[in-house]
Amino acid sequence: MHKKFCSLMILCLLMGLLLPLNSFANETETYLQSLPRDSRIISLDLHAPLDTSALILALKGYPSLEEVYLYEWPLDELQMAALTAAYPSVFFGFSLKIAEHTLRTDMTAFSTLHNKKSPTHTSSDFDALRYCTLLEALDLGHNAITDISFIENLTNLKVLILALNKIEDISPLARLNKLQYLEIFRNKIRDITPLESLESLLDLNLGYNYISDYSPLFKIKTLERLWLYQSNGYNAGRMNRDILAQIQEQLPQCYIDGGSAGTMGGWREHPRYDWIFEIFKTSVYRPFE
Repeated sequence: MHKKFCSLMILCLLMGLLLPLNSFANETETYLQSLPRDSRIISLDLHAPLDTSALILALKGYPSLEEVYLYEWPLDELQMAALTAAYPSVFFGFSLKIAEHTLRTDMTAFSTLHNKKSPTHTSSDFDALRYCTLLEALDLGHNAITDISFIENLTNLKVLILALNKIEDISPLARLNKLQYLEIFRNKIRDITPLESLESLLDLNLGYNYISDYSPLFKIKTLERLWLYQSNGYNAGRMNRDILAQIQEQLPQCYIDGGSAGTMGGWREHPRYDWIFEIFKTSVYRPFE
C-alpha cells in the first residue's frame, strides 16, 4: 500500500510539473491562432517554452509578416540563425548578450565604451551583431577584432569606430555606403580599395596602418576631414609631403592632417564628434545637424 501511495504521489508531482508547460505551450498556440492572418507584426512576450522549429512552421501562416519580437527569450546563436534563415525578409527582435554587454536588435546605437584599461573582445564575440540591422552607429574600438564580416549586413551604419584593433581586411566596409564617420586608425590595413564606394563619408581617420596606395581616396569627393598619420606601420613618421600634396589636389575641399597621431591635431575637437559622443551615451542614433 505504501509503495502504491508513493507511486501515485510521484505521478501527481510529474503531472504537476508537466501541466504548466503544456499550459504555456497552449497559451502560445492560442495566441498565434488568435492573430489575423494578414498580421505584419507578431510580439511573443508570453512566458512559454519556445520551440523554434514549431515557431518556424507556425509563422508560415502569416504571409504579410514583417517583424517578430522575441525579446523575452534568451535564444542561442543556432536558434537565431534558424529563424533568420527561414525568414530572411523578416526583422526579428532578439535580446543579445555580448560578453559583459547586453543589447537588443532594435537598438540604433551601440558602443562597448572601451578604453585602454577595458577587457578586449575578439571577432567571434561580436558575431551576434549581424542581427542588429537597425544599427546606425557602432563603436567597437579598443578590442582585438581581426575579422569584420559580421558588419557586412549592417548597411544602415552611418557612424563606425573600429580603431585600435587588429584588422587587416576591410572589404566588408564596401557595402556600407551610408557611412559618414569612420575611425579605423591603429590597425593592420594595407588595402583601402573598399573605401572607394563610401559616397557619403565626411570624416575618415586611418592613421597608423600599412597603406602604400592612397588613390582609392580620390573617389571620395564628400570627404571634409582626413587623418593620415604614418603610411607604413607603427614605426613610420609623418606622411610624405608629395603624397599629401597629391591627395590634396584630388580632394581640394578636404582638410587633411598627415602629421597628427591618432586623435591628436583636433580630430575630436569637432561638432560632429560631440554629437557622436551623445549618441553612444544614450544608445540612440540621431542624424548630424
